[in-house]
Amino acid sequence: MYKYFLSLILCMLMTNSANTAILSNDLQKMKRENISMYKTYLYGVGEGIYWTNSRLREFNRDQLFCLPGSLPLTQDLFVSMYEAEYERFTRSNNGTAFVETIMLDSFIRTFPCDSK
Repeated sequence: MYKYFLSLILCMLMTNSANTAILSNDLQKMKRENISMYKTYLYGVGEGIYWTNSRLREFNRDQLFCLPGSLPLTQDLFVSMYEAEYERFTRSNNGTAFVETIMLDSFIRTFPCDSK
């Protein structure tokens, strides 16, 4: 029984093919089909990027972007930031990119840190 269980665990670890990143073209399709899921996905991506940046600050590392202190981080803010950056991206690139990359670029462009 132990060998069977161990084999099962090893197979599960080696065959994990979960991919949570979404390409921008796929997100545009999601927007047409389910606007609520589209907005929720962007909110989750925005929150993840925000918390990652916050951890950099906690460890006295250079932040990727600097938010104003009183800015409420809302779903609408993240959606508008993504859509503006997506438009900028599609004007200058022929291909597609990961949504997370576009969103990170949006944070960096929208909230630059002052030069030291």
